[in-house]
Amino acid sequence: MSTNESTTADQRFDLNQLRPYLGDKIVDTMHAINAISGYEMGPGLRSPFVDFRNWLNTKPYFIEQWRLSKSDEIKKYGRFSNGVEYCERAMAECYYRLDLIRDMDTRLRKELADRNISSQIPLGSTMCIGNTAKIDFEYRSFVLSYRRALDYLSYGLSTYFNESQDSFNRFAKNILKSHPTAVSAVLAPILKRYMPHFSFVIGDEKGRSTRDIIAHKAALDAGSINIRNNGFVLFGGGENLGINTERGDDFLNPPTLPDVLETRMVNLQGCIADLLAGIREAITDYEKSQGWR
Repeated sequence: MSTNESTTADQRFDLNQLRPYLGDKIVDTMHAINAISGYEMGPGLRSPFVDFRNWLNTKPYFIEQWRLSKSDEIKKYGRFSNGVEYCERAMAECYYRLDLIRDMDTRLRKELADRNISSQIPLGSTMCIGNTAKIDFEYRSFVLSYRRALDYLSYGLSTYFNESQDSFNRFAKNILKSHPTAVSAVLAPILKRYMPHFSFVIGDEKGRSTRDIIAHKAALDAGSINIRNNGFVLFGGGENLGINTERGDDFLNPPTLPDVLETRMVNLQGCIADLLAGIREAITDYEKSQGWR
């Protein structure tokens, strides 16, 4: 799921509304800037965040209470809303990195197919050649952005419980201790369902995660280019392409790095969407039960 024409059209539509006020030259310049340095996820990927912001604008009871105090409005409301916004930005960063990785993977496959170098490799042999530095850069950035998306979200949502959990791992472990329990009990099963998918960015008692290694110990590569008689594969690396038994990888025909990362993004997107919808519904129900709405 990457930036596509529908996303670009969506951006242009928004900017075009400004033409009567700013004029064509400025709006056209804004389009040019966006084409060079802008990035937006598609409407479907943004919708959980849009729905969350729209819900905040309905002024739930707890928001009204925070706004009675200037310090709470600045500290609590700011952290609650900004945490979700920063999560959205980090998720967009992941998709941007994935777009770049997918593009490089596609171009590599075409280049190697055009050169037909595989025909020179004896059956059963492998040639490891080439430089994958750019893919490595983007892979490591993807992993770190992925973890940041989770941590930003936990930092924001934990504010509702009068907590300051800047670790998604701690947020998930302690959620059932958070009050009001009518809300935390709704989030707990969502967190439990998705946590197994995040082991590559969240360490456990068995050892450090891929993210921990990249952040603190070693610059893990995305993999090495293996050219075989049947074509090109990216092998090994941080995702253990071709040797990940839990994923059921085929040693001779491993999954591509873009496909593996796309699956990771499906899980991230699903978790964030479920948590945002869950906390909205739980808070609304809780406030109704208290006669506040």
